[in-house]
Amino acid sequence: MSTTLGPRPLAALAVFAAVFVAGCTVPTSGNEPPVAVFSLDREVVEVDDLVVFNGNSSHDAEGAIVLYQWNFGDGSEEVGPVVAHRYGASGVYAVALTVTDSEGAGNTRAANLAVNAPPVASLEVSPGPYFAKEPIAFSAAASGDPDGRIVALEWQFGDGETSSLSSVAHAYADTGTFGVRLQVTDDRGARATASTSIFADLHTYDVTFSDQTYDQMPVRNFTLANQTKTVTLEIFILNITRVDIALTWRDPFPVMGPPNDVIQLKVTTPDGPSQTMIGTFDNITLEFNLNAIPGDVQVRAATPGDVPGVLGDAYLGQKGRGVWVIEITALTLGGGLAQDGGFVPEPLFFWTLTTSVTAYEASPEQIA
Repeated sequence: MSTTLGPRPLAALAVFAAVFVAGCTVPTSGNEPPVAVFSLDREVVEVDDLVVFNGNSSHDAEGAIVLYQWNFGDGSEEVGPVVAHRYGASGVYAVALTVTDSEGAGNTRAANLAVNAPPVASLEVSPGPYFAKEPIAFSAAASGDPDGRIVALEWQFGDGETSSLSSVAHAYADTGTFGVRLQVTDDRGARATASTSIFADLHTYDVTFSDQTYDQMPVRNFTLANQTKTVTLEIFILNITRVDIALTWRDPFPVMGPPNDVIQLKVTTPDGPSQTMIGTFDNITLEFNLNAIPGDVQVRAATPGDVPGVLGDAYLGQKGRGVWVIEITALTLGGGLAQDGGFVPEPLFFWTLTTSVTAYEASPEQIA
């Protein structure tokens, strides 16, 4: 006698790999036996899942089914049209439903049920302590599947970043506590997860401040007698402690005589204050003292390069940053040259303007 399978074959797991019929009773007094049909509540059956078996689709053309007997293939049995059972181990189990009608006729439906063991997610992380912006090694190499293989995995690092590599190095951009989650999927679609928590700390730095001097490109030009030459210098260095501006020239007349040119140098800073000096020899030097060097301080930061940002504006010197205006005036150009019976006064003087800028820099030293 042939029978038909229930309406929901579990194709994804090959749940009904083999179907057979056993124990059909011989009809008595012309009674037709009932038909046993059963289905499952899902298409993926895992170890320790509560699996629901539903035999309500079974039917009897002439009367009523009075008995539903289940054999789960692992030594366990149950009675009732709808039952539930857990399998403690993976494997293929022959599940059988026997139904009996009111006349005593019976019919059995059986099928092989594949029970999948879920994979095992194993999350390994390199030993701490951990610090922001420093790579941390994560590995899922110890993960496995007892009855198949792992086909996919995903890392979630708790900062919005993910990875699908078995072994990966990840660095956190900032300090904080981050929940790390690993999910693995086996070849039958079962998943397992593992998780841990990572605290990314900051390093501690002792910060000292020291000067460094930068020489600007020299400027060479000339100024006519009784005239003023204006020069602008752009200095956009932060943390300027001192600016030295020197004007040098050579007085050629009178030949072999003492210098008698009178030159005025006026310098106006970007912040407004200015200095003026008059020289009668061959050079004038003006010195501007601007931002004071901060005292030593201790900060916490991810890297030495982050230290200035942690220090913030309180440790930035803005004075002196911008455009400097320099005015060079020939107040008197004494002497000249006798030529063709006449005297030619000194018409101009050539000069060189040099500028040096001294600024402080933070020097962090990691202590923890």
